[in-house]
Amino acid sequence: ALPMPEASKRRARTWLLTKAFGSRVLGWLAAPSAALTQGAPAAALDKEAVRAEAEAELGLFLDGAQRLSLRRGTGRPKVSVIIVLFNQAGLSMLCLRALADSLGTSFETIVVDNASTDRVPQLLERLDGALVLRQDSNLGFLRAVNLAAEHATGEHLLLLNNDAVVEPQTLAHAVARLEAEPDAGAVGGPILLWDGRLQEAGSIIWRDGSCQGHGRGDSPDAPAYRFVRDVDYCSGAFLMVRRTLFEQLGRFDTDFAPAYYEESDLCVRLWQAGHRVVYDPQLRVKHFEFASDTGSGQAMALQARNRSRFVAKHGPYLQTRPEPGTDAALLGASQILRPGARRILIIDDRVPLPELGRGYPRAAKIASIIGEGRDAVTYYPLQIAEARWDEVYAVLNPRTEVILDRGLAGLSAFLSQRAGQFDLILVSRPHNMEPVVALRVAHPEWFDSARIIYDAEALFCLRTIERAKVMGRPLSEAKAQALLHEELSLAREADRIVA
Repeated sequence: ALPMPEASKRRARTWLLTKAFGSRVLGWLAAPSAALTQGAPAAALDKEAVRAEAEAELGLFLDGAQRLSLRRGTGRPKVSVIIVLFNQAGLSMLCLRALADSLGTSFETIVVDNASTDRVPQLLERLDGALVLRQDSNLGFLRAVNLAAEHATGEHLLLLNNDAVVEPQTLAHAVARLEAEPDAGAVGGPILLWDGRLQEAGSIIWRDGSCQGHGRGDSPDAPAYRFVRDVDYCSGAFLMVRRTLFEQLGRFDTDFAPAYYEESDLCVRLWQAGHRVVYDPQLRVKHFEFASDTGSGQAMALQARNRSRFVAKHGPYLQTRPEPGTDAALLGASQILRPGARRILIIDDRVPLPELGRGYPRAAKIASIIGEGRDAVTYYPLQIAEARWDEVYAVLNPRTEVILDRGLAGLSAFLSQRAGQFDLILVSRPHNMEPVVALRVAHPEWFDSARIIYDAEALFCLRTIERAKVMGRPLSEAKAQALLHEELSLAREADRIVA
């Protein structure tokens, strides 16, 4: 709002960016209310209230004459959905009802009832279109899945917890991802806690055999979780795997029975056999988490025991994994790079929606070509850091990480957090190159391993000079030469120039 030329404002913003307090000031200038308002912490979930509500809903269902129908479709199903039940009838009904509403792909459902003693048998009496395998005793999750797999006919197996609720398009998106990536062996997606926050967005295996879900407690719509990427493993709460591979690998390893670490072990074996495990943000599932845990500590004890077995089985593999600890380690471990891949950062004004013109069709094409390769691409909109996610991935490759929540105010913190991680940084337009050059001068260590590519497109100052003439206020020769020198000085900081 200050009565200053835009070039002067730009220089002031660049100067602020290099100061310790600058990012805070820029953030306040960009969005005062957001900078001054602290978000309230999420309230703790009342799990017993959720259970009670689900049980009440089940009671209404059982008191009526309704039935629950799980469509198979015609011909061989694309997916065999395996659900293991042991009590938790109310939550199980929510799971089955959501599955019945699934769209866009054919599936069969195989339910294993591990000798439930609550109202699960009554619920199953009202279920049409599913194969129900009733057991006289509790087989545990792992053995029940292996049993169900014997009866599956689908091209893919979907392992779905009975306390997980799928969105209508999730199954279809999972099938589409496997069909788009023939060398992927399994896919999963964001697992949401009951309050909508993340339980995990793909999971990490550390060198000591411990496992960590990425992003716990965060919003699933944060940029870090909105792009397709390869991961160590995805939770067995929702994991779709090619059935032929599941059989070739001998199904779940019964050493991990009754449960815990079986999906981690399966995904490691997939990786070792040359098949990737993929996280896709469109595969959303809401998960109650530890619904079957009675509070006795049995779940934690099983996890500790099976972690030891996992370490003993996969020692050489674990030596290739990072040590747990720093945020940088977490960031690096959250995405598995393909062999020979580089990390590439693209900085431009905004998400390059082609309909905007002004060089954005060209920028979109460049980003598209880069995104089609094996490299890990991050796109940073510097001037306008807002867009709808459906717009973003209508233009950019779904494997492109897009930093929508930072903008100019967040550039310094972003480059500090990612110091030394990028192999190549492509910067478009001089007003974006200017702050990058300033930060490179102030913090060369952030750019140690990166080559800078300046996508100049044109000499912008020539437009400024010609415009001044057209407006009847021509610049002096000295001023025109100063503008030219200033813009060319940005190019001198680059390793390569694209024009």
